Amino acid sequence: MEAAPALCNLLQSADNSILESALSCLGMLAADAHGKAEHMDRLCESKVIDTAMGLLDKDGWKTLGDDTLPGILGLLKHIASASEKAVNSLFDLGVCDLLKQMITYYSRSHSGSDKLEMLVEFIYQLMRPLGASGQENATTEQNAHIDQLASIVTLITQVAKCGALSSVCYRCIVVIGNIVELSTPTFLVELQKTANLSSFLTCLLARKNRHIVFQTLEVSKTLL
Repeated sequence: MEAAPALCNLLQSADNSILESALSCLGMLAADAHGKAEHMDRLCESKVIDTAMGLLDKDGWKTLGDDTLPGILGLLKHIASASEKAVNSLFDLGVCDLLKQMITYYSRSHSGSDKLEMLVEFIYQLMRPLGASGQENATTEQNAHIDQLASIVTLITQVAKCGALSSVCYRCIVVIGNIVELSTPTFLVELQKTANLSSFLTCLLARKNRHIVFQTLEVSKTLL
């Protein structure tokens, strides 16, 4: 863990091989810290999130190599899945606006399915710490984060409806299900107006994948 600050500095290297090696090492540190709150907090304090987000900011993600972008998203996803502190930092750094840009971009790309799947999986991991306390016990800050994530729902529904791979579509409906469960009734009314969830769910029920249909039915029951 003592090496984390030095590895974070290497993330700013112009040499892709050094950058990717540093990402790999940080990924191993994150995996080792998983389930150890103190270690994960120390990793967050090493500015790994700030540095990684800095690489993605201002369209930087468009210039990253095919191996580098998944490495950064994987690292952030891994940390976010185990640390509420990390999730708060990501929201403070504008992760939702970044995700909107990336989802919009890759949903228009014929070869963007794998990246869309990574992005939707990343959103799912952001939901986990927020959902741990449940709707009734959610803090004001957590509710604000849920509202930010909900602003992505319209994009996610478009991804799922536009012939996305079954794996992408399934992850989309799981994410939407999590957002629905954590949202207040008043907010769901507003969400329905912008995302037209009824039309979206009807579309998914026509899919032949039983896992997608089952998850769609679960979301439908929550909304009833």
